[in-house]
Amino acid sequence: MFIKLKFVWFAIFICSFSLAKKNDFSVMTYNVENLFDNQHDIGKQDQTYLPISQKMNLYHQSDCQKIRSKYYRK
Repeated sequence: MFIKLKFVWFAIFICSFSLAKKNDFSVMTYNVENLFDNQHDIGKQDQTYLPISQKMNLYHQSDCQKIRSKYYRK
């Protein structure tokens, strides 16, 4: 009986010790590529990030008129 009790206490001690050493590590990154890309890439819809001077042409304005959502046409 005493040996079983010793074993139980030993198991509890080992389990609590291993749980105490648990280290969590997390990494978070941001994708800020478009914040610094002020050139239009053919085949991509990246007109949002272009400078206003490049948005004043008729091609860009006609693309904006194709957007159906009133929220994005402000």
